[in-house]
Amino acid sequence: SMNGPAPDKPFVEMTLPWQYSPKLSLYNGKIQVISPFMDTILVYNGTEQHPYATVDYANITEEQRFEPTINVEYVIDVSSKMETGKFIIFKNLKGDKYLFDKESGNTRRLENGLNDNIENGKPFWPDYIIGNKMYRIVSADLFIEEAEKSNSQKMKDVAATLTDESNPVIVVATLK
Repeated sequence: SMNGPAPDKPFVEMTLPWQYSPKLSLYNGKIQVISPFMDTILVYNGTEQHPYATVDYANITEEQRFEPTINVEYVIDVSSKMETGKFIIFKNLKGDKYLFDKESGNTRRLENGLNDNIENGKPFWPDYIIGNKMYRIVSADLFIEEAEKSNSQKMKDVAATLTDESNPVIVVATLK
C-alpha cells in the first residue's frame, strides 16, 4: 500500500547484496567496459568483449581482494579512469592514484599524482584528458597556495597575476 505495510505485517529488515555497476568509456572510437571488481578493462567490438588492459595488483589472491569484506585498495573507482596514448590513470575506492603503462603493462601507485618533470610544478591529477592535454580546475586561492609551495617559476608567475576573483583557474598540462 502507498501508506506503508498493513498494521499486522511488521517491516522486515533485509541485507541486500552490495551493488556495483560497470562503466562504459570511449577511447579512440572504441567502447571499453570497466568493472570495479575486475582487474581487466575490456574493449567491446559490437558483438564481443576482449581484454584491453589488465591492472597488476601485485599478484594478490581473490581472497585478499574480497574476503572477509571488499578490500577497497583493490577495487577500481570506475568513474576515475582516464586515458592517453601511453597510459591509463585511475583511482581505487580508497582514493589512491594509479598509472597503468600501456607499453610495459606495469601498474604503479602514484603518491600524489603525476609529476611535473618539465616545469617542476606540484604533482598533477587531471579532471579531464583530451588527446595530449590534461586539464584540472582549481580555485584561484588554491592555485596561489600550490604555487607558493612549488619550485615552478611559471606557476609562481601565473599566481602573481591572480586575484580571489580569478575563479575558476584551468590548469593545462601538455604531455610530451
